[in-house]
Amino acid sequence: MELEYDLTYDDHLALRSYLMHEFDLARRTPLRTVATAVIAAAFVLYAVTRPAGTSPTRLFVEFGVGLSAVAFLLRAGHFFRKRILDRTLREEVYGGGPTEHMRLILEPDSLATQSEWSSGRVLWAAVRDIGQTDTHIFMMLPSGEVMIVPKRAFDSAQHVQAFLDELHRLRAEAAGTASAASTPVDSTTPSLR
Repeated sequence: MELEYDLTYDDHLALRSYLMHEFDLARRTPLRTVATAVIAAAFVLYAVTRPAGTSPTRLFVEFGVGLSAVAFLLRAGHFFRKRILDRTLREEVYGGGPTEHMRLILEPDSLATQSEWSSGRVLWAAVRDIGQTDTHIFMMLPSGEVMIVPKRAFDSAQHVQAFLDELHRLRAEAAGTASAASTPVDSTTPSLR
């Protein structure tokens, strides 16, 4: 089975979104959020516990304003760094158009890829996982790379399902072959009856 398609910047964004969701990265609490919460809790605690009619000390107010400014800059800095990186990737690296023309070939023993810049072959037994979203199929490779296959490359939902079935079949066959090859049987091995 052979498939040709163009990868765009949006396909890479879909991969990032999938990985954040799949590995629950979006729900992890960053340190800056914890620091902001601690600062806010300290202000509330001070406001509640100080005697009525007394004013906060100048040092505490200045310290609080400084920490609040640092917390704000940490949050804003992350936001602006992410936007600048996204814009740079979109405009300079990908040029706003197709990133690369891909050719994917499913062979009985391996997954072959060809693009304008590279080509490679990965044995099916080495494919770690196959994931999908509504718009993409992702194949996790041993080197940490991910093959992105947009579902728009297929004519219909039936072709997408046939492709997925073939991926899972080839991977299962390779896993069966690999496990059979890794468990040698000799005459000294007792048999189970």
